[in-house]
Amino acid sequence: MQTTSDLRTYAALIHLSPIVGGLFGGYLNFLFPLIMWLIRRNDHVFIDETGKEVVNFQISLLIYYLIGVLLIVLSLGLGAILMVPLFIILMLLTIVFAIIGALRASEGKIYRYPLNLRLIK
Repeated sequence: MQTTSDLRTYAALIHLSPIVGGLFGGYLNFLFPLIMWLIRRNDHVFIDETGKEVVNFQISLLIYYLIGVLLIVLSLGLGAILMVPLFIILMLLTIVFAIIGALRASEGKIYRYPLNLRLIK
């Protein structure tokens, strides 16, 4: 797939946008890549595929965190002993995966996130 420098840069920024969004709190880690993808998804298949991958990963993370919180609640808080360290590991992996994705995008390659539920096709 032929990509221009502009497309590769934009795709790399889509990968990194959840990290920036997370710094501002809340759901911005999901909204930043969603908005970036929606704005330019019709420009090129590379942007469309990258955006879908990143948004799917953010949705997957939300599902994983909600399951973890549910387990904590159902265990009357005892599940926090296991889930809090897993949340921290997942958060760190998210940053690592985003950086790897940005590096792959800068090479013009699509990065497939591990643990990703591909809900948007």
